Amino acid sequence: MTGDYKLMQGEKLLGMLHRCEIVEMFWMHCEFSPQEEFAIIAPLFRKAWDEVDEGEFERLYDEIMDQGIFLIGPNGNRLDEFFLHIDVENRRAHLRI
Repeated sequence: MTGDYKLMQGEKLLGMLHRCEIVEMFWMHCEFSPQEEFAIIAPLFRKAWDEVDEGEFERLYDEIMDQGIFLIGPNGNRLDEFFLHIDVENRRAHLRI
């Protein structure tokens, strides 16, 4: 579903994914607006964005998901299963739900 998504950790808003548009089957590209609280997990997303080894990427992504993050979709539903790649420096994200 296209639209805006909230990246959450518990009650904390970590960032917003704006203007999400489908670019290929199942994948959306979004603009990313981090909140101050995102700084805590930003290093994990940076490492995962740059990682080329599939095994290491999966380990990093598991570590990211172990932080208890989830999305709130445009319709207000909580999403716990997704793939999210964030290019922290360029404030863009690739999202697969």
